[in-house]
Amino acid sequence: MSIRRGYGLVELLVTLAVSALVATALGSALFYQLRMARLVTARGAVVSATRLALHVLRTDLRLAAPDSDVHGFGRESIAARLPRASGAVCGTAPGQIWIRATGMREPDVRKDSILIISARGEQVGAILTASQDPGTCAPVPGTTVYRLTTTTAAITAGAALVFESGTYYLRENAFRFRIGAEGRQPLTEEVFQDAGSGFALAGDSAHANLAVRLTALPAFGQALVPPAIAVFVFPNRVR
Repeated sequence: MSIRRGYGLVELLVTLAVSALVATALGSALFYQLRMARLVTARGAVVSATRLALHVLRTDLRLAAPDSDVHGFGRESIAARLPRASGAVCGTAPGQIWIRATGMREPDVRKDSILIISARGEQVGAILTASQDPGTCAPVPGTTVYRLTTTTAAITAGAALVFESGTYYLRENAFRFRIGAEGRQPLTEEVFQDAGSGFALAGDSAHANLAVRLTALPAFGQALVPPAIAVFVFPNRVR
């Protein structure tokens, strides 16, 4: 008859100790992997937010004339008339005008206004209706003709600018935009430091530069990415 021998106390203690070491090592590895995954996710969010903010500013401000379109500036904000389409008046009717224009997008009656520069001077009015309609305007390649109902006075000719007024902010840890009296809507996640981010103007009598600095919030006590700095050059100085 054979006798089955069990584990001794010493063997059991050794097994438990080895198991504890393995569990500790696995736990440390898992914690490190989770921490790295969170860092990578946070870094990706910062990079995406930075790219979006700089792309929006570059797209909008490259069409703005600083002396006439930028009407408010601070370290945390920049208020501007943001051009969406430009062209010329090519037809009129009572209460309506036709403009032949090119631009970023079609006129939007919910948020756009129109500036008309003619022999009478400058007129700014609301856009009440907007639609594509060539009317009697001769076609020109690369342009679109829009029929607009506006609050401007009747004119027969002039340059036309469709624009949206708004304010960009670097505040409350995000890049934000406000149209008119609406609240500041976040365009990015809340990933930027308020104190380390902002706008600054520099230049001389002939040119003006808008510098944008975006500094990411740290994660787990360390910086995610270096601060991003971009400079946008205006053709004229901002008053």
